[in-house]
Order: sequence, then C-alpha cells, then structure tokens
Amino acid sequence: MKKGIAIVLTFALIFTFSGCSDNESVEFNVYHSNTENHKWEHLKTFSCSPEKKHFVDVRVEGTKNHITITSEENRVEKTENTESYYTEDIDTYDFMVDGFDGQIHSFQTFEVKDIHEEQFYRLYPISNDYGIIFQDLKLDRPYDKGEENLDNILITIKFQ
Repeated sequence: MKKGIAIVLTFALIFTFSGCSDNESVEFNVYHSNTENHKWEHLKTFSCSPEKKHFVDVRVEGTKNHITITSEENRVEKTENTESYYTEDIDTYDFMVDGFDGQIHSFQTFEVKDIHEEQFYRLYPISNDYGIIFQDLKLDRPYDKGEENLDNILITIKFQ
C-alpha cells in the first residue's frame, strides 16, 4: 500500500511540475522493439484530458507470455483529517510476447519537460532481466546490444 501511495505521489509531482494544466491533454505512445526487424513499432496511443487536480499515468503489468498496459487517472481527495488516493483505469492494451516470464523487474524513467513534443517517459526491459543497459535511445534507431535486439517497451509522452 505504501508503495502505491509513493508511486501516486511521484507522478502527481511529475505532472505538477511539468505544467499539466486543466485544459491540456496528455498523450502516451507505447512502442515495442520488434526483435525480428530491429525497429520500434507503435502499439497504442492513450489520449486523455485530466480534470483539475487529476494526474494521468500508464501502468505496465505482466503475466507469462502476456503484457497489459493501462492508462489511469489518479486523484487525491483531502479532508481536514485525511487524504485518500484514488486510481481509475481509463483504457487498456494487451499483447503477447512469446517467452516472456511475466516479471517486469525494473524500468528507466526519463525527465519530462513542459514542451509540446513527443519525449521519452519510461523504458521497460522485457527480455533483459538485468535492467536498462543502453542509454543512447532514439525512436528511429534500434535498441540493441551488439547484434542482439532486446525486447523492450518504450512509453513516450506528449502534452497538447
């Protein structure tokens, strides 16, 4: 429970400082590194316009050979004595990754700036259990280690 609260607070702060206003829409793009042709392929776009004091995020969960990506809206309701945290799922996307053990061990978070361009948000290693090993990331270039194409999920964010 404490981990969930910490995650919600972290993303609330990210969007508070990144300039996510009442009228602004947020777009998350989900990419998967295709291990056959070594290119990033676009899987899904999640678009939403959060209400005032609401913060959006994307959650990635796995089971054996299967990955679910969910966009969610988070909010905090405060009274004089309590603070309550709520999460509502907005949309989901499911896809299969043969050989995936179901565990997502780590992810890399990127700095999000208050700009209206697509920017990296998170990178999830799927086939690499040891975490993120490659720093020079580009959408128009494969995410490889030597000749091996690593199976990954990349989420980008764009404020509109």
